[in-house]
Amino acid sequence: MKKELRLPVLRILGVILTTLFLSLSATQAQNASNQKLERAIGALRRVDPEKLSDSEQEKKAKEINDAWEVIKKAGAAGISRLKEEVRRVDDAKERDDYFKLNATALLWYIAQLNEAEAIAAIWNKTPLRAQYNYVFYTAFDAATRQDPRALPMLEAVLKDKEGEVFFELHAMEVKWPLTHEFIWGAYGTKGLPALAKILETSQDTVELASAILLLTSAQYLPALPRIRELAATGKGEARLVAIQSLGVFGHPQDYDFLISGLRSDDAEVVWRHVYALYEFGDLRAVPLLIPLLKTKDPKLELETLATLNHLLTPASVEALQQYSQTNSERAGRVKAYFAELDFKCEDYQKMSAPEREKSITALRTKRDDLNFKLQKGEQGYTHDALLRAAAEWKRKSRMAQVEVSELLSGATASDIELLLDVKATLYKRLSDEAMYEVKRIDEAVKYLGRSRYRKVAGIAEKVEGI
Repeated sequence: MKKELRLPVLRILGVILTTLFLSLSATQAQNASNQKLERAIGALRRVDPEKLSDSEQEKKAKEINDAWEVIKKAGAAGISRLKEEVRRVDDAKERDDYFKLNATALLWYIAQLNEAEAIAAIWNKTPLRAQYNYVFYTAFDAATRQDPRALPMLEAVLKDKEGEVFFELHAMEVKWPLTHEFIWGAYGTKGLPALAKILETSQDTVELASAILLLTSAQYLPALPRIRELAATGKGEARLVAIQSLGVFGHPQDYDFLISGLRSDDAEVVWRHVYALYEFGDLRAVPLLIPLLKTKDPKLELETLATLNHLLTPASVEALQQYSQTNSERAGRVKAYFAELDFKCEDYQKMSAPEREKSITALRTKRDDLNFKLQKGEQGYTHDALLRAAAEWKRKSRMAQVEVSELLSGATASDIELLLDVKATLYKRLSDEAMYEVKRIDEAVKYLGRSRYRKVAGIAEKVEGI
């Protein structure tokens, strides 16, 4: 009979004990890991910075940073647990908005665009003002990728107008609508169709207002019919912003509507129409604006004053002079305006009516030329040179020392998209310095946009179509 091979009893026991030990060690390690993850999640819960002293805030910030690292190292399990905790908060109807916004920033830190939809879903159900820093910098980073997967996140911020951030390096306060300008501006022209779709479908007045402002600064012509509709029949902030945006577009079709709003009993509505007429640049509005200098609304008074100074005619000069004679404060305002124009009242008073008309026309022309035409020493661009320069500006995210007139010297309306994409890179600097360059591009884009349907893009005796 063949002998059966047997292992020594001790050896068999050793194998069994080793297996049990390894299994127990793995379980213990897993339990320890789970406990560490739970502590990390706990560190993010129920944080109220306003109730913490400076030293406590510093300690809590370190605790949150350490928790982030633990959750990140946990990989998929960390993401899953984090999202589960957000669900628990929602299911319990608990208010822990700080945690939820913290969680979205952490989801972005770990998985970025792969979790864009999840982040947007949380933002859509959470007051973003609870900790806007988490929202703004996360959304801005997503926008700079210019990837369509980021759009749900960008769309989610449009309903908020209360969030604000502070750029410490440049001591710059950023509030609505500038917060949205940084985010959507950094995304570039690819975002314009998405904004136009929101304009057609949304019922939220803040979301509509945000989309209107962004589309208007881009001179996105397909949005104009809907903006007209909202200016006439919209509600709240959407209507008010639509009114002023019609002035920025400056289409000849909208003059009568903008003038009609000066008869409103609502000072805020009138203010928006005056703002729009400033932007529109039609001198026919002057006689209808002059009576508004007698308004009792300080905000409307100042806007009317600025608009009459901008739409300079002999009639507006006379109205400003009469206004200045009522008290010393008003006299100081008008004096400052005239000094900026290098306008000398004494010389003007000595002129005949035709001479005054000629003088004011020359003054307006000079002001427009300073903005839109090359001056002595300025170097223009050929179209090819502009394309090369634009590529360099995008590479450096910088367009220093380039004036509006120089941009216009080499650009046509077909280059609006090019300039907007240059602008998108400027926002990456997150500074007030960059905004000066952004402003110059906006002025060039407005001029080019108007050139598609106006004989004169700037101030005109009468705004007329081509």
